[in-house]
Amino acid sequence: MNRHFASDDDLLYTAACGDEAAFGTLMRRHRPWVRAVMAAFTRDGDQAEDLVQEAFCRLYRSAGSYAGRGVFVAYLKRIAVNIARDWLRAQKRAALLPLEEMPERPAEGGDFGPSAILENDLLREEMRAAVQSLPEEQRLAVIMRYYGEIPLADIAWAMRCPVGTVKSRLSHGLRRIRAYLTARWESE
Repeated sequence: MNRHFASDDDLLYTAACGDEAAFGTLMRRHRPWVRAVMAAFTRDGDQAEDLVQEAFCRLYRSAGSYAGRGVFVAYLKRIAVNIARDWLRAQKRAALLPLEEMPERPAEGGDFGPSAILENDLLREEMRAAVQSLPEEQRLAVIMRYYGEIPLADIAWAMRCPVGTVKSRLSHGLRRIRAYLTARWESE
């Protein structure tokens, strides 16, 4: 089998039969986005790495029971999100987001001196606080959708709810973020 072009399902089946190279191919293929999801939840590179390893270990242990033909990515996303949620519960703290990916550029025609950099850092902190203030289900939906760039159907599958519920959680979460930020900015 040419592992480079094999489907994820075929690779997982082959890995379940003991082929470590097939599992290595799966890891190389999916590790970057799994790490991005874990980093979005933990905001700590070392912790994200530990959770990535746990996700792939759990995937390997469950390889023999995987039966979802064609839904491998959603299956791995569910594993990753469940591990991240367990970690959050164990930490007894809200998720902090890695907003470092926010564009580092000035507004059109704007200055990008020290004051603009400071404003950008303040905005990141305010966004973290706003997302952190959300109820868990809304926070998870926002993190997965806007920071993990996970499709709505996959979020619904990972959260074990209908797509309409995910849309509702996102809508309510974004409304709360907007209200939180508006209240903070009006008080200044």
